[in-house]
Amino acid sequence: MRPGRLVKFGAHGATFIVAYVCLDWLTFIYALEPIGVTPWGLSTGLAVAQLLRHKLSFLPFFFVASVASDFLVGNQRIPLLWSMVLAAIKCVGYAGAIWVLTSKSGSTLQLRSLRHVTWFAIAGVVSAMVVAASCAGVFRLSGLIGAQSILDALIRYWIGDVLGILVFTPLMFDPRPHLARLLAEPSWPKAAEMLAQLAAILIALWIVFGLDLSLDLNDFSPLYPLFLPIIWITVRHGIEGAAVALAIVQVAMMLALESHGYDIDRVISFQAHQENEWVI
Repeated sequence: MRPGRLVKFGAHGATFIVAYVCLDWLTFIYALEPIGVTPWGLSTGLAVAQLLRHKLSFLPFFFVASVASDFLVGNQRIPLLWSMVLAAIKCVGYAGAIWVLTSKSGSTLQLRSLRHVTWFAIAGVVSAMVVAASCAGVFRLSGLIGAQSILDALIRYWIGDVLGILVFTPLMFDPRPHLARLLAEPSWPKAAEMLAQLAAILIALWIVFGLDLSLDLNDFSPLYPLFLPIIWITVRHGIEGAAVALAIVQVAMMLALESHGYDIDRVISFQAHQENEWVI
């Protein structure tokens, strides 16, 4: 690699490390003590996006970002050696998923085709489960959690990472096509339609959280009101529009759950509903 490109790549990696730690800090809510695992995986979504773009050459930055985040944000009680083991597990697990994805897509993955998106979703769900189970085992071996907390740590870790990968990786992988598709040929009718779609998302979120009815009904999915605006946006703007809409919905729901002060069991249940139905 040429010196100029090497410096640019290093600067990009340093920026990624800062962004990774900041995302972990912003989403450090409903954390499972004392290991600091949360049901949000925005940083994982960012890391997988960078691995998709830069392949194995980006693993050192991912490793450093994971250890730095443990030290600065979440897992301060974990000794450095165990933190490094956790970082290595995440690097190996998600690098393996990237290898599978690139082998299935001929080394060039484009998250704008149904075939590639399907393989991406499968790889994301499976790799997140492997990583979550392995990390939960490390937490137990390190003595930070008891045997009764392994399943809780696994579920919370898995749900957070899957949502981060499925919702944010497509947008962070290469945001230009998504924004270009949405902003192409600007016009007043198109601007009005996009504002109406945003309003539809906000109304659906108000139905779910403002009325606070769907979260109490066992036979009613809390995500049903959100399906209509998401389907509308997907039909009009394709996968690119869906990626932007899902990211907006996830961030808004994260803020709504925190502002309502729901207990962690309710949050995990809601996130599990969201994960199952986004995958379906």
